[in-house]
Amino acid sequence: GDAITTLAVPGHWYAWFARFNIFLAGLHGACWFFFDAAQRGRKLARWERAVVGVALVAALANLIPGLTVTDRIVAREVSWLALTYRDVIPTPLGGAISTYYVIALAVLGMRTLRDPGPGGRAQGVALLLLAATALHDTVVYSFALAAPYLLSLGFLAVIVGVGVSVVARFVQNARALETALRALRDTREALVRQERLAALGEMSAMVAHEVRNPLAVMFNVLATVRRGPLDEQQSMLLKIIDEEARRLQRLVTDLLDFSRPGALRRSRVE
Repeated sequence: GDAITTLAVPGHWYAWFARFNIFLAGLHGACWFFFDAAQRGRKLARWERAVVGVALVAALANLIPGLTVTDRIVAREVSWLALTYRDVIPTPLGGAISTYYVIALAVLGMRTLRDPGPGGRAQGVALLLLAATALHDTVVYSFALAAPYLLSLGFLAVIVGVGVSVVARFVQNARALETALRALRDTREALVRQERLAALGEMSAMVAHEVRNPLAVMFNVLATVRRGPLDEQQSMLLKIIDEEARRLQRLVTDLLDFSRPGALRRSRVE
């Protein structure tokens, strides 16, 4: 669309391509609002829907012959580039629509800079550069200044800005994934420790149960033996057996207490 203005073609082509350029500009501006909302994971605000709606209506209006551009062609030379632009004169409505597009992109760019998010700063700068080059071209187009169009460079800045934004979001997501994997690894290790403790509790309960029965038999035998006549040495040996058996019984009780969950008892304290 920009290149056609520097070529020698039939006059009606200039008007058609001018209308088509402004039509694409409207679609491009509307898509930016959708793209920004999608990046932030939200829906368009009411004022944004209004801006997009006006942009789309204005874009369609540009396809109507004579509504936004006239059929009058003005040649404009840029001698230091050896270029001759052949521009069609816009109607007041066409000038207003172009200005509206520039303001909408500038507002979106400034808002992106205020709340950049991941990679949003480069994207905001790119939008402001695009708005600035569009404003430059609008001024050059309106007053027939001897300067080249710069909007194509503005679109190049947009490509770079979006690329930087995508890379920044990729890096952020990669770091978030690394953090999540680290947390998952810690959780898995905690689960393994918990399973080991549970297995130890089950084993403790089993061992305590198996030891408690022989202990009961030992206490019964001790009680039976103590009923008979015993000398001093035999009494001392039975006492030692009794003490060791009771120590083993306390150990069994501790194992059972460890293996079963304790009841929570609340009490007031200072």
